[in-house]
Amino acid sequence: MKTSVFFILLPAFHAAFAGIFFGVWRMNRLPAAGWAGVCFAIGTAAIPLDLLREPPVSYGFLLAVPLHWAMLWCILNAYLTRHGDRMPAARMVRILAIGTLFILLATWPLNSSYIRITMVTLVAMAVVGIGVLRLRKFRASRLDRAVLALAIFSFGSYFARGIAFPLMHFGADVARHPAFSAYWNFFYIIVALLGLFHGLVLTVLLTLDVNNRHHRANARDALTGVGNRRALITMNAADVGAVLMIDLDHFKQVNDVHGHAAGDAVLQRTAETIVSSCPEGTVIRMGGEEFAVVLPPGVDAVIAAERIRTAIAMASASHAGTDITVTASIGYSDRATLAQSTAELASGTLIDTLLRAADRGLYVAKTNGRNRVMEGFRGDRSDRSPAGAYPDTAAFSTRIAQR
Repeated sequence: MKTSVFFILLPAFHAAFAGIFFGVWRMNRLPAAGWAGVCFAIGTAAIPLDLLREPPVSYGFLLAVPLHWAMLWCILNAYLTRHGDRMPAARMVRILAIGTLFILLATWPLNSSYIRITMVTLVAMAVVGIGVLRLRKFRASRLDRAVLALAIFSFGSYFARGIAFPLMHFGADVARHPAFSAYWNFFYIIVALLGLFHGLVLTVLLTLDVNNRHHRANARDALTGVGNRRALITMNAADVGAVLMIDLDHFKQVNDVHGHAAGDAVLQRTAETIVSSCPEGTVIRMGGEEFAVVLPPGVDAVIAAERIRTAIAMASASHAGTDITVTASIGYSDRATLAQSTAELASGTLIDTLLRAADRGLYVAKTNGRNRVMEGFRGDRSDRSPAGAYPDTAAFSTRIAQR
């Protein structure tokens, strides 16, 4: 690859990636896209600056060195901000400031290419090394592990460069040595390939992030902020131990007496109360004043349900200067208990089966006085017959009338 062609193509693809990532950031406000856009925008400017080696701007290429370090900082931030983390800014500023100072001292007073190149390598290794240590915490997916591997390879390439340079013995006039040009060309090619890989990997990651954000938005209830019915579709059966069905008592009276805006305030307050009182569960708004909580295995459904019921009764929603309190009836179904007592788990999905059983428990709670917790079986605990003994249509129509 000719150097002239190299220095034309490299800024071009940096500019293309910068445009893509800034476009993603503008449309979706993803921090990772913003950092990636800044990284490749810096690269677009830094690469031409590296060519300024002739008078009257003989040392213009020195500006490219701290910009190169800044690129590393930004690209690592692009990966880390996807996980809510970022590079330590104060430490990065100190490292880049010290490195820049040494580069300037090595250029004008000392005129030492060995010191300059050694410092370029050491600072780059320090920046990437810090990033590798932070990325090690995020290895949940294959793509995250691929990002870590790419960062480790980047660190290794700088380390290899730091070893290769002193071993080549270019002599006093480093810049005029024929092997020095080959050394730099090889280094530039590695940097270009790494930049290309980072751009492609970030494009894939950000595409997935955008899709996940839209999916989460579609699976979120607009009023309360908890999940909606769509959120149930993506739940793994292995993560489900029990289901609670929660219905606010006499909620229609809240709307009739205080208005629908007050009703919305009560629903929002109820959702907040359920989330705070049962952080281990996944809260779903099923519709109207009805919520479901999916509990993971190992969580006692009765204890969780009583905690939620008590918290709702103690909480109040403020609207137009009035504090509004409500109570809730709760039905629950436990995966282990239901599996021992009925063959219903054999048909349909696990969550649907547990929801139906908990819904019948909710009906029992309503018919037995409200503001209580009942299992998804007959009200008499000595009778362990399954909740399916209640015909669906009759039970559901009666329950609606009872609310």
